[in-house]
Amino acid sequence: IVLSTTGIAGPTGVTPGKPVGLFYIGLSSAWGTLSKKYQFQGTRLQNKQSAVNEALSMLKHHLLKYYP
Repeated sequence: IVLSTTGIAGPTGVTPGKPVGLFYIGLSSAWGTLSKKYQFQGTRLQNKQSAVNEALSMLKHHLLKYYP
């Protein structure tokens, strides 16, 4: 299983089309690949925490579905 995140936590790093809080989270395993786009609205720390929470939630749901 592979779990990945990338994004702009802020407050710097903004480029055209990539605002602060934009994250992509991906998961891949023998059962397939999933990626999701998220737009968080918090501080740098809150955005990082939100991304981690969503990534771990994605992993949890995948594990419960395919590895019960």
